[in-house]
Amino acid sequence: MRKNIRLKMGLLVICMLAISTLMAQQEPMYSQYRLNGFLINPAVAGTQVSHELRINTRQQWQSFPGAPRTHTLSYHGRTDEKSGVGAILFSDATGPTLRTGIQIAYAYRMPVGESGKLGQNTLSFGFAGKMIQYRLRTERIAFVQANDPAAVGAGQGITLSDASFGAYWYNDRFFAGISAPNLIQTNFGSYLSTTSNAALLSQLYRHYFFMAGYRVEYESFSMEPSLLVKKTTGAPYQIEGTMKWFLANEQIILGIGYRTDWLFTSFFAYQGNAFILAYSADFMLTQSRTVGTTFGPSHEFTLGLDLGRTWSQMYRGEE
Repeated sequence: MRKNIRLKMGLLVICMLAISTLMAQQEPMYSQYRLNGFLINPAVAGTQVSHELRINTRQQWQSFPGAPRTHTLSYHGRTDEKSGVGAILFSDATGPTLRTGIQIAYAYRMPVGESGKLGQNTLSFGFAGKMIQYRLRTERIAFVQANDPAAVGAGQGITLSDASFGAYWYNDRFFAGISAPNLIQTNFGSYLSTTSNAALLSQLYRHYFFMAGYRVEYESFSMEPSLLVKKTTGAPYQIEGTMKWFLANEQIILGIGYRTDWLFTSFFAYQGNAFILAYSADFMLTQSRTVGTTFGPSHEFTLGLDLGRTWSQMYRGEE
């Protein structure tokens, strides 16, 4: 009996992870990564003088039933001249599965060389630990046997931990960073059978992110081209290029982007002295219009509060 429950529980967990893997959502996607690079790189913690509080919500593939919905609340800031800390609370729902958790980060930064034409070069290293709960929302599924112990167990969820590492180089105009979430690649072996198929789906997979950008300033506006490269075990590279324009004394930001899976992004943000409100929409420009119509657009909103600096100071790197 116990062995049968264990097998059923394993199958349910495999289903949960399979949905996550097929949707490529073990780590959520963000179109507005430049507004809050801390979401994908713990080394960003404390790299700005201000303390940054961000609320982000993303509805992916609006027309597709069960498509991912991601909500995050994040904070990061300096503790002293060399250290920064941050935290992220997240909820990522895909179909009947729900992934929630918390991530705590610490970053250490150091100046590199003498200050030059682009300002002081600084290198930051960041580490983060996170706790994640995977849960099957059984209230959204009709079971033949409602009181099945395996279903009850899946509804209670599975909690595990993992870690992330990042490095971030920046000055007044240039930034570049690499990060690796799910560094340990925690597995679910104690909940699953030992078959090879189960093993393929019974772990968190390490992700790799690389981002870089350069700011060009003119008399009446400035612009920033940036690049984000994502790689996950068993999946092709995703390369996303973005161009942003800063207008009206840098209170208005307009942007467009393109990702290699036929995705086009449009972006708008308004910045006051201490807050930011941003919206972006993703549209599939696939060769098959039917696919784009079936999935529908993705929408992302960010509401942010910057304590200590204005928008212009943040992007110019002023202390």
